[in-house]
Amino acid sequence: KRERIELPELRARAMRLRIPEPRRSGDSVLALHGVHKRYGEKVVYAGVSLALRRAERVALIGPNGAGKSTLLRIAAGALALDGGERTLGHNVDLAFYAQHQLESLDPSRNVLEELASIADLEDVPRLRGHLGAFLFSGDDVEKKVAVLSGGEKARLALAKLLLRPRNFLVLDEPTNHLDVESCEVLEDALRGYTGTMLFISHDRDFIDALATRVVEVNGGALHSYPGNYSEYQRAAVRGAEPPAVAPAPLADAAPAADAKRDRIAAREREKERSRRLERARKRLAALEEDILADEGRIEELTHALAEPDVYSDGDFVRATLAERDEVRAAIDARYADWEAIAAEIESLERAASR
Repeated sequence: KRERIELPELRARAMRLRIPEPRRSGDSVLALHGVHKRYGEKVVYAGVSLALRRAERVALIGPNGAGKSTLLRIAAGALALDGGERTLGHNVDLAFYAQHQLESLDPSRNVLEELASIADLEDVPRLRGHLGAFLFSGDDVEKKVAVLSGGEKARLALAKLLLRPRNFLVLDEPTNHLDVESCEVLEDALRGYTGTMLFISHDRDFIDALATRVVEVNGGALHSYPGNYSEYQRAAVRGAEPPAVAPAPLADAAPAADAKRDRIAAREREKERSRRLERARKRLAALEEDILADEGRIEELTHALAEPDVYSDGDFVRATLAERDEVRAAIDARYADWEAIAAEIESLERAASR
């Protein structure tokens, strides 16, 4: 009997996800007309409209709080309108991916069981291969959902979403929690997808690789730009709608392989920036807790020194005053650290917004 030898690095590089060919939808996939939505007194939309045609890949972009996720959930049918109409086209099969779906995974199941829970009988023979495309191989499929990392849960939720052919994908931050390799697998699969997509992503390289149209969401209004994120940026710099013809390629444009390497490098930088930002925020939160504890101790010591009979014990008074001085010095040092970390966070957030 020959011993089986695993070559994980070569196998991982060869992994490719193929999204099953969906049935053909009608030309009109989604029509939102005169949409109104508000949360309490806050009006998010007051009569906006949006239409998607078959095979379009539309990215929603805009500042945080502009209403991108609200519009996406309305498009997916996951959020009721306050006014207006939402119409899906003929033969449209919609699948919606959102971050909350990670929490809906059953922690008592293993990875294979979780995927099998939504599979039809004819899907069963390809479940392991499908999971392999999402980088779950060998014994990984036996891991309990309860012990999966955030990235692994995201991959599993995407594996469930893409198991069956759907011709309209609505995706909210699909690359969140994914490592670079997983992003590349997903991006390659979606590039070959023949259906229609509406998605939100803060990964500009992901938008650049996939979008055929960009819709800017800002101030309750929608502005549509044909092309990907780079073409949107060029149009925004001109301060006008982009021309009807596609922009000419740049003279020094890199070959496709070089462009892909650049995207991977950019993603690595972005992931590292995100990790640094997360670590800095945790340090800041811990520092704030320490400052609160120290300030509480100052109050205790001050209260002790306010007792009328305390000064009959000179040693106690001297020790209490010395401790209070030490704690105050520690607070001053912590505030200096707090300012440095807050400045680091601000710098990292500025870098992310550029």
